Amino acid sequence: MLLSAAASLVVRPFRGYEALARAAGDEAPTILGGAIRLLFVIGAVVATTAAGRLAPIELFVATFSFAYVPLAQLVAVGVALRAVSRTVPIRRAFALYLAGHGPWLIALLAIAAVCLIAPSPAEVLFAVAPPLVLGALAWSNVLTFACFRRGLGLTAPRAGIATALHSIVLSAIVAGYYLGMGQLGPQLWR
Repeated sequence: MLLSAAASLVVRPFRGYEALARAAGDEAPTILGGAIRLLFVIGAVVATTAAGRLAPIELFVATFSFAYVPLAQLVAVGVALRAVSRTVPIRRAFALYLAGHGPWLIALLAIAAVCLIAPSPAEVLFAVAPPLVLGALAWSNVLTFACFRRGLGLTAPRAGIATALHSIVLSAIVAGYYLGMGQLGPQLWR
């Protein structure tokens, strides 16, 4: 494969998921590999933007402090999948899903680059972050649909329902987390 699985899925999500669904052995995505890749990028971005450097201890702490992210995604994928199919193994579905984080990895790395390169990062981030996040969110929904449709072989209506349920459940988990941590209330009720 010319591109990595994550890069291939960003460029050609439906063909990429078809190829991943047929992959066997070392070519097949794994839950551990996908989770580590996601957590490493999150950790690297958080450590770099917070400390201005990529020191091992900051990377380690930042990486594992976000371990709840793949767990929340597992719940969302599991709920969505079980609502539309009882036969597809959740382990396989989650491994395929984790391969499709390319849009978020690109957005996070772009945000880190802005923080490191821009002379006034806050000003640039207020202009750059919203379209980056919205673009990553939109394209990741396309990838989630492609995962359910071509990666797992669901019909288009079932893949659409699963994608919508995934988005609702994941959004509820994230909102619940921030409400529980007391971070969302002050932003909403100023």
